[in-house]
Amino acid sequence: MHITRLVAVAPRRRFAGALHFVSVVRAAVGLLLLVLLGLGTFGPHAKSQAPTQLLVIAHPGGADSGLDADGLRAVFLRKRVWWRDKQPIIPINYPAGDALRVAFDSSVLGFNGLEAARYWIDVRIRHGLEAPMSISSPSLVQRVIKQLPGSIGYVSAGAVPAGVRVVARVEGNRVIAQ
Repeated sequence: MHITRLVAVAPRRRFAGALHFVSVVRAAVGLLLLVLLGLGTFGPHAKSQAPTQLLVIAHPGGADSGLDADGLRAVFLRKRVWWRDKQPIIPINYPAGDALRVAFDSSVLGFNGLEAARYWIDVRIRHGLEAPMSISSPSLVQRVIKQLPGSIGYVSAGAVPAGVRVVARVEGNRVIAQ
């Protein structure tokens, strides 16, 4: 009876391994397409064309106040997944190559586009975590953060959007907790 059970389980394990291999290959192909199609600002000399002043905004209820550089890195790299009130953290990003994303990744995370893509492929393979949700419109980012408890994102510095809370300000490579 034990032999038939082993025979029945072995193909499932091979199948699971094959699925993992397929997801790794898909992620690698996606990265390669981003690089080849130029859908991002990649390379060691990637510069941001966005303003270097950003506001990090969060849903008014639940987010910790005054996130410093290490706190922001932990949140946006998905190393920290819960707020102090036990609400899940939902980081919101812009698509790869977006000027705001390039500025944020460079200033806060210390990544260029290629390094960020490599990081998320590695995290997905090793830990099964997905990159933060990407939204292409700053006004939509503001609306989503205003309505989605636990959410956090960033916008260009300027007037503080209504209905959200500023938790940090990014000026150049400096993060100032609010």
